[in-house]
Amino acid sequence: FTNIIYGRINAYVTSNIIYDIKTLLFKSMQKLSINFYLNKQTGNLMTRVSGDTDNIQEFFHDGIPELFTNVVIIIIVVITMFIQNTLLTIISLSTTPILLIVSLKIFPIIKKKYTSMYISRSLLNSLVNDVLMGFRVVKAFGKEKEEIGRFSKSSSYVKKLEYNLAKFTNLIFQSMNILMISSSIIIWGFGGWQVINGQMEFGMLITFTGYVALINRPLIYMVQTTNWWSNAMNSAGRIFEILDSLPDVIEKKNPIVKRKFDGLIEFKNINFSYEANKNILHNINMIIEPGEVIGIVGRSGAGKSTIANLLMRMYDTTKGEIRIDGVNIKNYAFKCLNKNIGMVMQDVYLFTGSIYENIAYAKPSSSMEEIINAAKAAFAHDFILKLPYGYDTVIGKNAQSLSGGEKQRLSIARTILHNPKILILDEATSSVDTKTEKQIQKAIDILVSGRTVISIAHRLSTLNNADRIFVIEKGRIIEFGTHRELMGIKGEFYEMYIKQKKALELGGVIYT
Repeated sequence: FTNIIYGRINAYVTSNIIYDIKTLLFKSMQKLSINFYLNKQTGNLMTRVSGDTDNIQEFFHDGIPELFTNVVIIIIVVITMFIQNTLLTIISLSTTPILLIVSLKIFPIIKKKYTSMYISRSLLNSLVNDVLMGFRVVKAFGKEKEEIGRFSKSSSYVKKLEYNLAKFTNLIFQSMNILMISSSIIIWGFGGWQVINGQMEFGMLITFTGYVALINRPLIYMVQTTNWWSNAMNSAGRIFEILDSLPDVIEKKNPIVKRKFDGLIEFKNINFSYEANKNILHNINMIIEPGEVIGIVGRSGAGKSTIANLLMRMYDTTKGEIRIDGVNIKNYAFKCLNKNIGMVMQDVYLFTGSIYENIAYAKPSSSMEEIINAAKAAFAHDFILKLPYGYDTVIGKNAQSLSGGEKQRLSIARTILHNPKILILDEATSSVDTKTEKQIQKAIDILVSGRTVISIAHRLSTLNNADRIFVIEKGRIIEFGTHRELMGIKGEFYEMYIKQKKALELGGVIYT
């Protein structure tokens, strides 16, 4: 009956502790800046959230209660032994200092081995994740055998580390077991000699051998706990590494909360670098009036998307400041920026769930009518109704059951529902065909109405109606003006436009 009560209390306390740790861990990960995720592998983070917390749970649930019980047993038995025969007790515990010294010596070694094993398991998990995420590429190039070989090699290395750890710990702990058993042999030898010489009663010898046997089991357990403890502390260290990490982008204390922006954006002397002394942007200056549509163009790697990321405070500027409605964006609350700035990206991500849930992600409290209106505005309503369960149709991981154009229109519907005052279009139509692009462009035309728009475009023809276009080259603004003005000066924009036009015309596409 007592064990039932103990088991329930232990399970309740342990599960709540682990729940708190996982919650804190996930909250901390959500607060960290985007740069943190770019430097971490998915497999590594998944191991921390799942595997490391499970290791700690196991130690809390099974390790600590047993450890406490065994310590109490050892203390009580040793005190009893000292009361009955001090000399025999000292002899019985003669091997204990050796055990403690050995335990302290092997602890760093075991910890290092567990760290190596963790890293190799994380790499294996990342490999599996990469292959599963990129299975289309694997199939397309017929690389199944190569991937099996890579997995086997990585898995074999993990196996080798696990075997070496088990072999090492088995040798150490069995040696310690022999050392502890030797204390019983010493007691029998010394005690037997005293019994023969009449210095001790045989009953006392039997009692002491029983005491030694009684404390040997807890001692063996505590020595073996070194292995358990090392694993748990390794896991705890990795968890606290995340909990103690600070985001690169921090919200100011008592930030400004503005319900709705007017839409005036100012970039003042902006410099930015992902790495020290390697600037991506150089002295960027732009003023975008409320309701104005501007385009940003340039070659790959010129810094176009970086400008959008800085405006959304995914990163902070290295030098200079960005202002919205005359206020430095660092002074605004995150929720204020998130509410007023929306983005339609080239790479659309839809969560596993229903069509309804994916559109409503921007505003979970939306009614069905609002969801349908947003879908209609994005020209997504018709194809949604053709799906098996309409808005309740569950789309799989990466929305594989939908075409690129359909995913993009759902993304636009989500942004329409979000209803931001400032809109960023990050090459929103570059990954679809020309026919689909025209459909998406209709949805975008509705979306941009009444908003301040920054359109990062790959296809320059989509910027014909932009109020101004900025041409970025190696992180610098080299040209700006209307479409007509830039074509007239026949500079970088003109050359890019003509090259695109010729390339598309060769493919039979009329470029306007």
